[in-house]
Amino acid sequence: MMKIDNNSAAIANNNANEILLNNIAEYRDAITGQALLDALQHYLKTTQSLSRVSKLQFAEQSNLSTRSVSRQLKKLNTSYQRQLTIERKRRCHIILKATNITGARLSSFLGFASPSNFYLWFQKNHAVAFSEFVLNQERALRDNQRPVSKK
Repeated sequence: MMKIDNNSAAIANNNANEILLNNIAEYRDAITGQALLDALQHYLKTTQSLSRVSKLQFAEQSNLSTRSVSRQLKKLNTSYQRQLTIERKRRCHIILKATNITGARLSSFLGFASPSNFYLWFQKNHAVAFSEFVLNQERALRDNQRPVSKK
């Protein structure tokens, strides 16, 4: 039977730790940069309710800290909040084209804490108040449905 001294055991333990740290570093490198951004975009698109998403939750699913997520996204000139805004805009446009939903219901669906936060966000991101946008959409719909007169 082979006898292992304390020095050999310490070296083996250090080698095992080094291999483990290298594997963790390789894994983290694999989910950084564009891959991390793609994962975030997929996470936001596939989450049914945006009120339930958070940077912390995404970071935990990615086995990263929120700080690491922020740093990696910053390298790509974006942020978690910017990606959330992009996804909210995408969903907002889809819903407004397909339905006649109220601002209060839409704000809840898009994950806003209150309708007033949604209305401010909408005006900032669309350069028009939500109520004005809805009126313009209704006018456009009426104009498109008018029968064409034959002259």
